[in-house]
Amino acid sequence: MSLSRFSQEKIDQLALLPSLAKGDLQALIAETAELVAMQMDDCYQVNIWLQTDDNLGFYSAGLYRVMKGHLTIDAYLDRAAYPAYIQALQRYRLIDASHARDDTRSYELQELYLQPQGILSLFSTAIRFEGELVGILSCEYRDVTNWNEDDRQFVTQVADQLSLGYSHFRHKQLIDGQQNFIDSQLRLFSAAPDALFMLTDGKVVDCNPAAVSLFAATSAQQLIGLSPDQFSPRIQASGENSAQLVAKLLANEDSDVKSFKRFEWQHRKFNGEIFDAEVTLSAVASSQDGMEIAVVRDISAQKKQQIKLHQLAYSCVLTGLANRQALMDFCQQVLERDAHPLCLLSVDINNFKSINQSLGGAIGDGVLKIVAERLHDFFIEHSGHCVARVAGNEFIVALSKDSNKMKLRLQAESLRQRLEQPVLLEDMALSIAVTIAICDSSEDGHTIDALWGALSTTMENARRDFIAIQVCSHNRSGANDLRRLLITQLETAIEEDQLSLFYQPKLSLHSNRCIGFEALLRWNHPDRGLIPPDQFIPLVEKDRLITPLTNWVIKSACVDLQQWLKINPDITIAINLSTRNLLDQNLPGFIRQQLEMHGIAAKHLQLEVTESSMMADPERSLQTIHQLHALGTPLVIDDYGTGHSSLAYLRELPVQALKIDRAFITAALIHEHDRII
Repeated sequence: MSLSRFSQEKIDQLALLPSLAKGDLQALIAETAELVAMQMDDCYQVNIWLQTDDNLGFYSAGLYRVMKGHLTIDAYLDRAAYPAYIQALQRYRLIDASHARDDTRSYELQELYLQPQGILSLFSTAIRFEGELVGILSCEYRDVTNWNEDDRQFVTQVADQLSLGYSHFRHKQLIDGQQNFIDSQLRLFSAAPDALFMLTDGKVVDCNPAAVSLFAATSAQQLIGLSPDQFSPRIQASGENSAQLVAKLLANEDSDVKSFKRFEWQHRKFNGEIFDAEVTLSAVASSQDGMEIAVVRDISAQKKQQIKLHQLAYSCVLTGLANRQALMDFCQQVLERDAHPLCLLSVDINNFKSINQSLGGAIGDGVLKIVAERLHDFFIEHSGHCVARVAGNEFIVALSKDSNKMKLRLQAESLRQRLEQPVLLEDMALSIAVTIAICDSSEDGHTIDALWGALSTTMENARRDFIAIQVCSHNRSGANDLRRLLITQLETAIEEDQLSLFYQPKLSLHSNRCIGFEALLRWNHPDRGLIPPDQFIPLVEKDRLITPLTNWVIKSACVDLQQWLKINPDITIAINLSTRNLLDQNLPGFIRQQLEMHGIAAKHLQLEVTESSMMADPERSLQTIHQLHALGTPLVIDDYGTGHSSLAYLRELPVQALKIDRAFITAALIHEHDRII
């Protein structure tokens, strides 16, 4: 075939096809396949192949068969399976294989393509993009065919037009992709719930609707052209100047590092309201003019919630003062950091229990609030202090600067007078009294535990001696050390069987017979000998050891009682319980276990409690007492008449006996009023 004027016109028309101008590659392929098939003499079919997206092979994108028209076939040329054919096209661009099944350039196609299609001759040319093989225009014949120079020129020019069309298609793809990306980014920019700012040279050049809303602006123009410090307070919460901070944050000293920065910032709305924000500042990597994007999120509600949670964790809900944990943290920081000694001042309300019980919890809470307020106001001007409520009616003030316990002792009298002023609640004027204990870290302990122990001991001494203000004294330090030592050694004594029970008999004056015993605990110290109970029992009653010590007494008494019941089946043993025992919800279960283990009926084990021990927490104490009564153990009130004696309260208790305190009966044979009792 010669390249006729008609063929040249067809090529020229191909260059003007709308599909080429529009980048419609599929339409261009279909039109081109038909054109070439009709122009090449004796051509059986024209197949145009395009590379796959993964660039591992080629698929049949357009097939036109003479006499049948456009067809679709499922054919694939794998680059790895047909290396000679692919490399020849890549290198030489044109393959004119008259005997395609024998030609070294095309024989690889015989089995899977040439033979099934009945093809003997193959005239293929490369479609290129940026120098790479991206497609193949293949004229295929069922006869042995030879081609002239015009044929080669025609097919080559058509392939060039296809290459141009493919190039248009790829560029249109790229442009459309970029435009779609830009459109999507603009949609995201406009619809983003967070405030977004575009900044160049530290000035706002654009912002989204969320930014306009967040800053209470009338339009974006109100923000454009401003530096962030111009819609921020002059000084940030950190104390730094906003303008200087903005300059520092926007400075890109290392141009190779385009990482984002996230920080908290205070902004001011156009209505004057200041709010806390989290700002994420990112450099635009593709920008040549130093553009940055700032994402601003209002975290005021989150900050308020954090403050609220912190207050719940570190403050007293009732009074608003610091709680025990906050006080401990403050003391630890002072001891680790400050050169000044840490001073502690403890305040107890003496008659608070009576107020609470007689007037109700609401009045009691009102008293606590007023005392807390007076403490806070008294120390408010003292730099470096913490006022805390650490228990029901116990307050502690920690002072870290310009204080010592002697100076604090002089202030304590003024504080006591202020705290003991009448409290006016619900048209009542209530009188209160306080006890104050004082110590400091320079003399009384260099750790929190030591200091806390010294303060607790000082308060105990003040209460015992009825002293309103007590300063920790080194004259008592030897006794305090001995007490702490005794508690430590008592723990070992329980484990090493240094304890024993003595039994005081109970006599019936009617029968003159022994009807039972009261168990009395004794400690045979390996170095100090027999230690009287009044030297260690009061200490243990305020310590965690009271539970294991009481359990030891119950277990030992049950062992003895088991043996004695074999001799006298009516015998009983009485055991004394302390305040802490009555607050121990596990006590009834332990007693039941010991009675069952030793085969003892509950009526043989009497439990003695004092009136004062039940008044520490009447509700919990009464609950424990009723559980013990349910076991069948008799309950005896000891030292009756010395505590909060009340027949009304006594009526609620499942009591089997009262032991009148000796103060009422010692002189019964001498004084008439004692004999009446």
